[in-house]
Order: sequence, then C-alpha cells, then structure tokens
Amino acid sequence: VWYPDSAYKTAQAIRDFNRGEGLPLVIFANWRGFSGGTRDMFAEVLKYGAMIVDALVDYKHPVTIYIPPNGELRGGAWVVLDPKINEESIEMFADVDARGGILEPAGAAEIVFKKDQQVVEMMHRCDEQLRDLDAKKTSGQDVAAAIQQREKLLLPLYQQVSHEYCDLHDRCPRMKSLGAIREGLHWADSRSYLHWRIRRRVQENSVARRLMRSVTGISYQQATAIVADLVKGVAEAAGKAAEDRAVATWIEEHASEVDARLELERQKATEDEIYRLVSSLPAAKRGELVRDLVGYSRVAGAFAPPART
Repeated sequence: VWYPDSAYKTAQAIRDFNRGEGLPLVIFANWRGFSGGTRDMFAEVLKYGAMIVDALVDYKHPVTIYIPPNGELRGGAWVVLDPKINEESIEMFADVDARGGILEPAGAAEIVFKKDQQVVEMMHRCDEQLRDLDAKKTSGQDVAAAIQQREKLLLPLYQQVSHEYCDLHDRCPRMKSLGAIREGLHWADSRSYLHWRIRRRVQENSVARRLMRSVTGISYQQATAIVADLVKGVAEAAGKAAEDRAVATWIEEHASEVDARLELERQKATEDEIYRLVSSLPAAKRGELVRDLVGYSRVAGAFAPPART
C-alpha cells in the first residue's frame, strides 16, 4: 500500500520527471490502496494521494502504467492511476494474470449478492434437493429444518462461486472490454511490446508538440489527429501486431517528410487565419487590403534571391 511518505515521494518523482527531465514515465502498479490508519490520516495520506493525481494530470509526456503478473491494483490506488484523469498521456496495460478494480472479490460479492441473499436464492434455483424441499414446503409439509440445514451445507461452496464470479470481472479480458486497459500482455512478450509502444508514443508526442508550437491555437487532440493521418499508411501496411515498431522507425528515419508535413500544416493555418481576418473587414477595406497584398507580393518577388540550381 501507499503510506504518506511513499505517496509524497511518488508525487515528487513524477513532477521531477515531467518538468525537469522531460521523460516518458513507466509505473509498475502493484498497490492495494492507501494506508488508512489514524496516524496515516493525521500524516495527510489523502493530501499526498491527491498530489499524485495532480502530477499525473499535468504530465506532458507518455505515461505507461503496467500491472505485473499476479499484481493487483485496488482501492484508492486504482482511482489515483486511472487513465481517465489524463487520457492524452496515460495508457494502462495489465498482465494476463493480473487483477484490477476498486473492490476485491470478497467485498464486491457482498454488494453484488446482497450479503448472501441472492446466493441463497441461487441455491434454490440450482440445487435439486432444495427444489424438492421447496415443492414439499409448497404442498404444506414442514421441511424448514431440512431447508436450513441444506442451505448451511451449501453456503460455503456458493460463496466461493460468487467470489470467483467477481474475480472474473477483475481480470484482463474484462478490464479490456470495459476500456480500463489498452491491452493484456504476456510477461514473456511485455518488454518488447512496451519498448516499441513507448518509443512510438514518444515520437508521436514530440511531433504533436512541435506542431502545437508552430500552429497557434491548435489543440493536442487536433495535433495528434494530424500525426495519426501522417503515419496511417505505415500503420496499416505493418498490421496491428507490428505497427508500433513500424511507426516509430518511420518517424525516426523520415524526418524530412515529417518536417514537410508540419510546414504544410503551418501554411494552411496561416492561410485560414488570413482569410478569417480579411473576412472580418468591411467590403471596401477588403479591396484595399487585397490590392496592397498584391503589390507586396510583386515587390517581394522582385527582390527575392534567385533559386539555387
């Protein structure tokens, strides 16, 4: 679990990586939550947990969260590391043998099955002896003691079933279907997969940030959409299994094509801005401005240095 001092150090490290180092962040998440003792509450464990959230929300570089084999991410630790707090930067992955969720299976079963009330109802639907006893009870026979004895015998078994049911919802396939994680990984392949995934995201993030600096007013979502369009053909040609490696390598080896696309987007944004400004003028002023721009173009063209051959 996170204690006040370790939570503070985690938040401090994340801030340093973001502001001072400018590095991508990898978190191996295996926490059951925050320590909730009275002393820890006085030591402001909640405050330092909120500092982790603030640091991740402000993170401008790729963040990769990985739940390792047999690891668990529970309680407040899941809330703090939820990718939804910064969907631009954070991606979460989990090993196929990992678990993740706010509540552990035993606690979730208490809520889902209403403190064994629905478990008992399940017994009466599934167990043949209880169905026979229910039929006898309906006909007027006194079988209450036999029903109670049978329920007591079956309760531990059905409780295990209810816990297993809730545990299935905390596993990798269910987390992926809900959108909580991007992909489930096998430990043997995780190093290679995460290497190329992070390498691709670093390159794409760098291009998107450069575009945002050169084009005024463009959002991060718009910039990433342009980058995605730039590498779309490479990703489709490589296929899903190899697209991270292909895209990362292409961006690294085709800097001139990337620069050309960024320059094209800058020029398009400049044209759109000029058109917007001209459209906001009265009609008479537009004509004067267009005439001045034509004259400026002629003068600038006459004094332009000759093109090199």
